[in-house]
Amino acid sequence: MMRRAAAILLAALVWLSTGGAFDAAALELLLSSRDSNEIYKFDLATRVGTPFISGGASGLSGPVGMRYGPDGNLYVSNFYTSEIRKYNGTTGAPLGVFVSSKAGLSAPTDLRFGPDGNLYVANFGDSTILRFDGQTGAPLPGDNGKAFASGGNLAQGTSLKFNGNDLYVADFGSDRVLKYNITQSPSVASTVFANMTPFLTDDGFSPGGIAFGPNGDLYVSGLLGQNIGVFSSTGAPIRQFNAPSFSFPSDLLFTPDGQLLIASTGLNGIFSFDPLTGNINSYATPENPFGLYLTHPGIAIAGEMLFVAVPGDATEDAIVDGADYTIWADHYLQTTNRGVARGDFNHDGLVDGADYTIWADHYSPAPTLAALAVVPEPSTLVLAGAGSLAAILFTLRRTRRASANP
Repeated sequence: MMRRAAAILLAALVWLSTGGAFDAAALELLLSSRDSNEIYKFDLATRVGTPFISGGASGLSGPVGMRYGPDGNLYVSNFYTSEIRKYNGTTGAPLGVFVSSKAGLSAPTDLRFGPDGNLYVANFGDSTILRFDGQTGAPLPGDNGKAFASGGNLAQGTSLKFNGNDLYVADFGSDRVLKYNITQSPSVASTVFANMTPFLTDDGFSPGGIAFGPNGDLYVSGLLGQNIGVFSSTGAPIRQFNAPSFSFPSDLLFTPDGQLLIASTGLNGIFSFDPLTGNINSYATPENPFGLYLTHPGIAIAGEMLFVAVPGDATEDAIVDGADYTIWADHYLQTTNRGVARGDFNHDGLVDGADYTIWADHYSPAPTLAALAVVPEPSTLVLAGAGSLAAILFTLRRTRRASANP
């Protein structure tokens, strides 16, 4: 009862902080179809998709990455013409080229607006990460006078994710996930966050998309390995998932109810995967899916939605209490690859006294708002509270899961 009351309170606070404008049910999924040159909108509830941007006049040519910018317009990376194009965020009407190939773009894949307001682009064809002024599109060179990041650990970046000032890069060429702190010199700040070596198949791995899960773990899709690797918040390998539906998975993201959506280029479909149960369902069957982007119409939220874990919270309800202790006790001295879901709070594969200490140190049987966070990119509407979106998404996720498991 207390948890249900806390959930209602959180939702009410979110609704008030946004002036009643935010509606979690109105979240939309944008999908880029690289080979058919279209961008679709999907309603999360009905799973119905409709073309948002299409046709020869749109200028799309191998669209991959998509993000709303600080002006509320949609920015799209064109893989085949090596440019970033801009579209009206409401109507999808083309607004021209924002960054052209003359600025150094070569087969760009993903793009992100950073917390500094600048646009970061994974420049696949030139093995660099480029940075541009978020308002003008002017190049902003890094410490080498050209790219924001190049050389060193970087081979071919495919997907980008921000967590504060840290930029995570899925590197197709080196089978690693790299991390850059954008406030420091890239040549100094570049570190290897996660190595795909434990999850290599006969075809390799080759990271495609990356997404942070509800408990803070990082999920990485193996585009050529055709599997999903999971890493802890420190980059330690936890486990992998394999299924026929993971056929050349190009991108992935988590929905508010904890489902992992996977764009399968091999099967021309989007699949919904529950990491807790292993259940896989067909979500939608668009043509040539490639990039995924969860957004909210009307508010133009352009942020990364991250669920930040509370240490010791096995039930992932933002409360560290007796229920979490019971899970730890039930699996005491057992080996596991399920992490916090089995009471292994330090992700070392064994449920033991060290995990109990983590639970005890964070025991607090009350909702913890600090557990809910949004890592924002610029938007046309500044939300009253940075954690408000994540709070209502977390509430929705727990409510749906509770109703499905009475």
